[in-house]
Amino acid sequence: MQGLGLRKTFEWLREVIDGKNIKILYEVRGVLTESSSSLWIPISLFPLNPFFMSVKSSKVAGIMYEINGENTVFSIKLIKNLEENKIKIKLALKGFLLDSVFKNHTMSWKVKFEAPHVHIVMFPINKSVKVLNPKGYILKKQKKIKEVIWKRRKGYEGIVTLKIA
Repeated sequence: MQGLGLRKTFEWLREVIDGKNIKILYEVRGVLTESSSSLWIPISLFPLNPFFMSVKSSKVAGIMYEINGENTVFSIKLIKNLEENKIKIKLALKGFLLDSVFKNHTMSWKVKFEAPHVHIVMFPINKSVKVLNPKGYILKKQKKIKEVIWKRRKGYEGIVTLKIA
């Protein structure tokens, strides 16, 4: 998705999954590469059918989504006459995971990060979670939640696969 108006410098993603329900908090910092405010700029993709969307940024005029096969693409429209090319966007989403994510107690979906990032997937504490892919994660247990955390110093594109019981 990079190169179409936004060069990402850092990404932070938190996904809270409870059954088929999902809440997503996504934050991205970057530099605008085109000054055209008439374009919709894709910023992320997630495997959900949203029923709530919120965007927070002083430079964003609107947000839209398009369900495209196994993922939903989220795009922003910039306000006119931007003076600075640095941007920070906070996106909050609520929705239902797409059916393509689930197979035999296994959840699997594609992720794509273009910059250094932190990716956190959270589950209720009563769920048994086994990470099949990717490696290099930290598992934290807190009072009511389990967190699977990946921290990377560069971008990553691949499949997240979790076995849930």
